[in-house]
Amino acid sequence: MNDNRNKSAWRGLIDSTKSFSHPAVGHHGLNRAGLHIARMATTEVAFVVRRALSGAPWRDALTRDGIAVIPEFADDETFAEMQQEVRSALAATAERVPRPASRTQGFGPKIPFEGGFDRHDGAALNRFVHLDTPLLSRTQRFVSEQLAPFGAQAVGARSRPAKYAIQELLHYRDDDDLQKNTHRDTFQPALKLWYFLEDVRLEDGPFEYVRGSHRLNAARARWEYQRSVEASRKNATDRSGSFRVTDAELLAMNYALPESFPVQANTVVIANVRGFHRRASIQVDLARRVAIHASLRPSPFVPIPM
Repeated sequence: MNDNRNKSAWRGLIDSTKSFSHPAVGHHGLNRAGLHIARMATTEVAFVVRRALSGAPWRDALTRDGIAVIPEFADDETFAEMQQEVRSALAATAERVPRPASRTQGFGPKIPFEGGFDRHDGAALNRFVHLDTPLLSRTQRFVSEQLAPFGAQAVGARSRPAKYAIQELLHYRDDDDLQKNTHRDTFQPALKLWYFLEDVRLEDGPFEYVRGSHRLNAARARWEYQRSVEASRKNATDRSGSFRVTDAELLAMNYALPESFPVQANTVVIANVRGFHRRASIQVDLARRVAIHASLRPSPFVPIPM
């Protein structure tokens, strides 16, 4: 029995586990020996090989900067049909399921409802609506035929349409929101994608990203090593594995400061969230973003398309 438990624990080293609460990932001695940096470097090699084998022809910006912005992604007729569908679906959902009050803490648990779920995220409420509803038939077809294949090329692995959902983000004015602290999501290269169905203005608190911060340079490796040693101590206050970073630390790692990405509707934003990013502060009392969203996190150590 103990042998099986030990095998299960060590298995976390070769999957996407990032939390330092995990007994193997958060092993202090192993992290002092460089475990965390070894995992980061190995996943980067696997990601590069997998994407090369996928034959993705563009992606220069994504490879160089860690972020790519593709305007006018769909033709005008398709976009107009989807925008109307999504607006109707969100209105019908709001009438059927009142939105819960927001709060100013970290990630909350999923609050499921028929056809989707709500989740508090700092000073924001994320409402996700699943695509498998008759109200979104044109949108489903677009995701299956265009958006999911695009995401698969970008990440170098098959991307199921089921990973995609309508995201309505209600962003409340609160400077204590943890998502406004610059951070990276995980140790492995992983992509998040938003296809925006409404404009995102600068005052709406757009996505902000540090160009090039997805790459593991020597200064970043030293920073990651120090953070992994701290996070694996028994008395560590944050073992989540989603490390926060200051502006001074970014500059010391030879990165720039976060850049805002306001966009027009019908634009795809895709970013490697191993790079540093944050949610910008809003300049209104309440901002709203509407997008088709996907989180694309393939197996971290497998160098062939799956």
